[in-house]
Amino acid sequence: MIKFYLLSGTVRSGKTTSLQEWLKSVSGAAGILAPVVRGKRYVLDILSGRKRLLDADQSTARILSIGPHRFDKKTFLWARNVLFTAWEEKPPWLVIDEIGPLELSGQGLEPIIRTIVAQAYRQEHTRLILVVRKSLIRQVYTYFKLPEDQTKVIRMDDLPTLL
Repeated sequence: MIKFYLLSGTVRSGKTTSLQEWLKSVSGAAGILAPVVRGKRYVLDILSGRKRLLDADQSTARILSIGPHRFDKKTFLWARNVLFTAWEEKPPWLVIDEIGPLELSGQGLEPIIRTIVAQAYRQEHTRLILVVRKSLIRQVYTYFKLPEDQTKVIRMDDLPTLL
C-alpha cells in the first residue's frame, strides 16, 4: 500500500494551486498549504481556513533566512502545531506543503514532519501528500527514510487519480 505521495514539480509550477483544486473534491483532508497571495507567501490550515503570513519583513523579530527568503519563525511554529493536531485526528489525507531546503536542514516545519513520517509506518488511516521540488526528491527519500515500496512520486496531473 502506498502511504507517501511526493507531489513534485519545479519551483512555481502550480503544485499548491493544483492541491487547492484537488482538495475541493476530497473530504476530511487536513494539513497545510503554502499559497502565494498578492506576492506574499502564507501558510494555510486546510481544515479551518486560517492563514498566517510566512514571509518576514524587517520588523519581524524572529527571522529564519535561506538564500534570499526570509520567514517568520512564529508562523513555522504555528504550522507545526497545525500539522501535529491534524495528524492526531487521523484524517484520510494529510497534506504538507512544502518540504524544502529548510526542512532538509532540520528547520522550518521540522522536526514535526519526521515525527509524522515515523508514526505513519505504524498506522493505517492516513496517507501523506508531501509537496517536494523535483530537484529535492532524492534528498527527501534519504532524510525522511521513506520506503521505496510505500512511496510514489506524482505530478499535478496525477492528483485526480488518488480519489
